[in-house]
Amino acid sequence: MFCNNDELISLASSDLQAVEVIDPSFICFTSLWGIALPGAGSCTRRWAILVTFLVLACGALCFSRFFHPTGPSWLDSWTLLQNVAAHPMVFILLQVLLRILRSELILDLLEHHIDCSKAQAASLRFRTKFQCICVWFLTLLVSAATWWGYLPGFLHPDYIGALGNELPDHRFFFGLSHSFAYAFVLPIMYGSGLSAVMILLLIQELCFMGFTTNLQRLNSDLSRLGVPAAVASASAFRVEEGDLARFKVGFLKTWQLQKEIQRRIAIPYLLFWLCQVAALPWSVMNLSKGFGPDFSDERLNLLKKYDHLLVRLLALLVASPWFGLPTWIFALYPWLPMYHHWHFFHLTRQLIFTKTQVEVAFRSFLREFDLYFSAYALHATPATLMVYVPILLVNTLGNVADKVRLLTAL
Repeated sequence: MFCNNDELISLASSDLQAVEVIDPSFICFTSLWGIALPGAGSCTRRWAILVTFLVLACGALCFSRFFHPTGPSWLDSWTLLQNVAAHPMVFILLQVLLRILRSELILDLLEHHIDCSKAQAASLRFRTKFQCICVWFLTLLVSAATWWGYLPGFLHPDYIGALGNELPDHRFFFGLSHSFAYAFVLPIMYGSGLSAVMILLLIQELCFMGFTTNLQRLNSDLSRLGVPAAVASASAFRVEEGDLARFKVGFLKTWQLQKEIQRRIAIPYLLFWLCQVAALPWSVMNLSKGFGPDFSDERLNLLKKYDHLLVRLLALLVASPWFGLPTWIFALYPWLPMYHHWHFFHLTRQLIFTKTQVEVAFRSFLREFDLYFSAYALHATPATLMVYVPILLVNTLGNVADKVRLLTAL
């Protein structure tokens, strides 16, 4: 689809010259974590295939721990279930996003629907660079918590010291394989998952740039100044019926592209929210027990015996793969287009045309559309936000209650 990464990180500007809109650090970061973006070299593609295999193998290893629910690496089955379920979720999300990036949809959006000014390019380039810095920090932080909370358990003499002792030899290979997975493969999965969030944000930014480009094509002054600057000038713009007709055609095509992209992105999100609904009984049960110390919890003895399990518990309190703070960023992505919807229509309400009938037709046309995320059963509107947020909040508080009861009982 793309000959090289330069085509992905560059867009046409209003003067038909290519401008760089994505910071090269974005390409480097995603490549490091095994995401072969369109136009990636052969080495990156091979690395991506290997990473896919490693993530799936890591998921299988995590699942195998259900058959060994004892020892210094074990905390509880619910925590393990969350870790196991996170593997296919990250895998499905990445496959969906890469298919979108390699599809005709993105190529059409980049080639025909976006004219990018140098100011817009600089702004998007800065945001992608800032996101890369944040994601680097989060990846290292979560990886460090994983190493501290899991590796001591698998490197414990009960596993690594099994060879030559009376312990079964398979314990040695169990500890060795899981140590490799948690030391090397899980950080790669963290980086891949956070890269997926960055790609989601990038796709949404590109779609919004497509809509503002259609506004700029209404009038040469709008194209030259940019929509925000043109609106700030409080000037009336001469827009003819033919200009409005071209705007309608361009806007409708961009809107259809966005909806098709959203339909594809919605698949992993529907799976995510089904899992959140399935977790509600566990969360409600935990909330019903309150936040006070629970001295009868069987995990207390494990926490007192193995210090690394306490680190794991604290990490799960803040960064659980399904109920932690990073989850909120991912979960609320479908509601991000609400901001772009409000911003776009705020700009259009301030546009003034010299011809009243054209302005009336322009506003009448836009009333038939919204820029919200809407696909299948997932309709991310302000009203549904009041439905989905309580689900996530109950699950988050249930996770917090479970961990706080343990911590206060120590």
